Amino acid sequence: MSVYQTLLPSASRTTTQTSPDIDTLGFRSLIVTLDVTVVGTGSITVTINRKDIASGKYILILAGLAVITAVTNSYKVTPGEIAAVANVSAVDVLPQTIQVVVTANNANPVTYSLGIDLVDGGVGLAQGQGGGLR
Repeated sequence: MSVYQTLLPSASRTTTQTSPDIDTLGFRSLIVTLDVTVVGTGSITVTINRKDIASGKYILILAGLAVITAVTNSYKVTPGEIAAVANVSAVDVLPQTIQVVVTANNANPVTYSLGIDLVDGGVGLAQGQGGGLR
């Protein structure tokens, strides 16, 4: 089973975008898809954070590289279905609460969309199926 949600529909942005807390609903794996269509001289970076419930602080799980071209990137967090690759994937247990941040590295506009897939099994299973988060 997989659940997909659009966090940010395609639009031109010049500021950092921070998701509200996302309940991972007990799913095993996460895929974050960034689709950049217009960059110009802009630059953005995606980070995935877990929330420590006791302190309320966010702790980094995965940070992508700065994106400076029109490209579609996937960032994955799994408990071991795929290997860890710096700036692309992390081998970790998916925590109950996460946050996704798209940091504007400068004030120049970038047009992009951002979506997440929460996946029950391995990250190759049933991607993109299902509705929004419950």
